[in-house]
Amino acid sequence: MGAACGSLIVLGGGVRRQPWVLLAEASLLALAALCHELGLSSAAVVAMVLAMGLENAVFQTGGGGGLGLTYITGALVKAGQLMAAALTGGERWSWVPNVLLWAALVAGAVCGASAYHWINLAAIWFAAVFALALSGIVAATARGIDS
Repeated sequence: MGAACGSLIVLGGGVRRQPWVLLAEASLLALAALCHELGLSSAAVVAMVLAMGLENAVFQTGGGGGLGLTYITGALVKAGQLMAAALTGGERWSWVPNVLLWAALVAGAVCGASAYHWINLAAIWFAAVFALALSGIVAATARGIDS
């Protein structure tokens, strides 16, 4: 459901839709954190799951393709495939974005697990603020590019 909603935002027309995806993700994460504060754990989990599905649309292109941001083994497999292609005459550095994505996923998992260990589901507030900040950065960057 989250992935479908993210795709609808990206495919909904207009340019530079990624800030809207990130804003929707930040809103869902803030809702999850608020639900946790109110003792509505099931609702918090639903909001988190929707947010993570929605996140996959951040790098989606108009045609529906792009990088999947929550699929850690897929990033690693794709990196390996592109490394093999590079070794057999393909693009030399095409594997780097997938390795960086995999490293970011691992770093995020470590940071998230540490935060959860210390402050439980209240750690979601950090993710919500981070997604909101990214939304603003992407929107500002997009305006700068379009100018």
